[in-house]
Amino acid sequence: MPFTSLVTWSVFASGVSVQSSREYSGGQQIAINETIISGATNQLVSLALDVSQIQSLILVSSRNVTLKTNNATTPTNTINLVANVPYIWNTDSYDTNKLTADVTSLFVTNSSGADALLRISAVLDPTP
Repeated sequence: MPFTSLVTWSVFASGVSVQSSREYSGGQQIAINETIISGATNQLVSLALDVSQIQSLILVSSRNVTLKTNNATTPTNTINLVANVPYIWNTDSYDTNKLTADVTSLFVTNSSGADALLRISAVLDPTP
C-alpha cells in the first residue's frame, strides 16, 4: 500500500474563500520528529534523501532554525525555516525544490533561545 500525503490550502482574504486539496503518493515515506536544543550549532540529523524521488516534502520547525545539507561548512543547500511556517514542495509546485541535490546528512542550527521541534515528512517514489 502506498504512503500518502494530503496537502490542503485554505485562504480567506477580502471576503473571498479559496480551498484546495491534493494527495501525493509513493512507496516510501520519511518521517522525522527531532528536538533541536537551544543553542545547537550544526546538530547532525541523519537523513538520506534522493531528491529525484520526492513526491511531497514538508519541513517545519517550532522555532526559527537553519538547515544545511550534506556539509556544515560548505552546504549544498541552506534553508532558513521560520517558526511554524512550513516549507512545502510537491511535484506540481510552482517553484523549484529548495533541495537541489541528494541529501546525505542534515545540519541544524537553532539560535532561537528555546528548543525547537523539527519535523520532516517526505513521500517518495522509489522507482521513478
